Amino acid sequence: MFTELLAVLVIAILSWAYNFIKPPASSVCGSPGGPPITSSRIKLKDGRHLAYRESGVPKQKAKYKIVLVHGFNCSKGEQGDDPLGSQELAEELGICFVSFDRAGYGESDPNPKRTVKSESTDVDELAEQLELGPKFYVIGGSMGAYTAYSCLKYIPHRLLGVALVVPAVNYWWPSLPDNLAKSMLKKLDVGDRMAFWVAHNFPILFHVWMKQKIFKPSPTMTGQWSRETSSESDLEIMEQKINSPAHRSDEEEKIEYAKLRYRGMLQRCYHGLNIMKTRMVVTFSVLLGTGMTE
Repeated sequence: MFTELLAVLVIAILSWAYNFIKPPASSVCGSPGGPPITSSRIKLKDGRHLAYRESGVPKQKAKYKIVLVHGFNCSKGEQGDDPLGSQELAEELGICFVSFDRAGYGESDPNPKRTVKSESTDVDELAEQLELGPKFYVIGGSMGAYTAYSCLKYIPHRLLGVALVVPAVNYWWPSLPDNLAKSMLKKLDVGDRMAFWVAHNFPILFHVWMKQKIFKPSPTMTGQWSRETSSESDLEIMEQKINSPAHRSDEEEKIEYAKLRYRGMLQRCYHGLNIMKTRMVVTFSVLLGTGMTE
């Protein structure tokens, strides 16, 4: 009798623990009860939908076709209609921009089987369906850089060039010297250091870590920025952004954050971070060997 009761208790505890660490299900755009679809979308080979936006000059007239990859806790809308800040400049240079919501962000469907390689596959299919031509450029910003890394590794034959803008890195890359990795980690906010450590060493517990209120939260994960770890130029830029008429108020930020939670997008953001911190192994020789990092 005691053995049976113990077995039931163990099963109950394991069931509770599984449900506690499992991220909640997210709503899909266009599904019953889910957010509406307002963007243009393509259907990928695996059945998922990818939302995108074109800006600049029409691709038929463009000299340069550039795929923009957004960063963490962001979407294609963050880049605005004119990434250069001037439609006139885009026309003068002959640039067509294509920005898209990465899997699980914005109005793109989540990808439960998401990997580093699937990021480049999404870009490849997007470029193919939008008829961007045999080759194009990619710009990856912040954590969107790992999509750019993926393109360099898996579809280099499709690239004319790649630019990494303030790229996120995996501090546990085998090719990254230990002393350099430790030096970079020390410069991070303590909340970010702890979050990245958990994501790398215990990815299954990352969702639980992000819900806890005992230790300092990660500024990166919560959409904040740290004055202690920012340079003078960073602080100046952030102040300009805050004072800009286009900057969202604190109340608007809270509303946007609530929308992210409603859609479960934050859980998918965490999923993407886990992939980068645990599975992404791209050596510097791959990046430098392509000749496309300049």
